[in-house]
Amino acid sequence: MIAVAVTRFFVMRGQGWTRQLYLFSMRALLRRNLLAHILARPGAHALPGSVGEALNRFRDDITNVEQMLVLILGVAGLLLFSVIAFFTLLSINIQITLLVEEGTSSVKSTTSDENSPITKYNSNGICDNHW
Repeated sequence: MIAVAVTRFFVMRGQGWTRQLYLFSMRALLRRNLLAHILARPGAHALPGSVGEALNRFRDDITNVEQMLVLILGVAGLLLFSVIAFFTLLSINIQITLLVEEGTSSVKSTTSDENSPITKYNSNGICDNHW
């Protein structure tokens, strides 16, 4: 039990360090490429807008690209995890796996139905079916 906790600790620390290294490297590479593209243009057309706009692009656009890539990688990781978990369950017991999958599908269809008995109430106690 202690070995699992110690391993988990080091894996979480490694994940945090690796993520920061990845994000920092990606930001630096995007900024370098953006600056190289600006400097490669002729002098009169180096900046399409004002200097302030260019600085905002260096900050905001790179942050948007970074967040998009992190989101895509997160969704891809969850999808990979789900596929591996599904096939692991199939290898253990096919009947139980299909029964669980059928149950989760019916719960999803029940909760997405507009006339579902599962409702959401706001702070005033008024029923609000808009999820």
